[in-house]
Amino acid sequence: MNVIDTASTGLRQALLTLCLLSGFSTAAAADALSVNALAGIEGVQVAVVGIHPDFARYGLDADEMRRRVEARLADYGLTVEASAADTTDRKIGRLEVRLITNKDQFAFYHYAVSVKLERRIPLDEQNHAYGVQSAWSEGRHGILNPSDLGTIYGYVDELLGQFITAHDKDNAARRAAMNL
Repeated sequence: MNVIDTASTGLRQALLTLCLLSGFSTAAAADALSVNALAGIEGVQVAVVGIHPDFARYGLDADEMRRRVEARLADYGLTVEASAADTTDRKIGRLEVRLITNKDQFAFYHYAVSVKLERRIPLDEQNHAYGVQSAWSEGRHGILNPSDLGTIYGYVDELLGQFITAHDKDNAARRAAMNL
């Protein structure tokens, strides 16, 4: 009995060590893939999705959200494109603000709001074909009274702050050159 218990304990320790080591290598690989994901993005085209027109009566409007997001990004120093007319420019990303809501039986809104940047990736050597890849995203969720839907503006401001911090980190050399 003692030999079997010792063998199974040793096997458990080996499996635990293997799991821990594979977790560290997976985390390192994920960090390696996300390094400088926003490098080279000099402008954005803003899209606001999911804000129902009825939310305006509660103080949340899609056009106002777009104006606020565009103003904040322009103040930061990113070029804001009015439309996605030049779809081949790899320096222009698509920043999407998405709101998903569900009204429950007690008239509360369950919400999920996210900010995501997609960038164009060339698919051929001649730069004739492009794919789209999500380069950065962040979000939050919760429950609100309908009268509190206007607080979504503040949540988007927080998410934009995180985006700006990540963009600034990935483009530190560019920002330093602009400040000279």
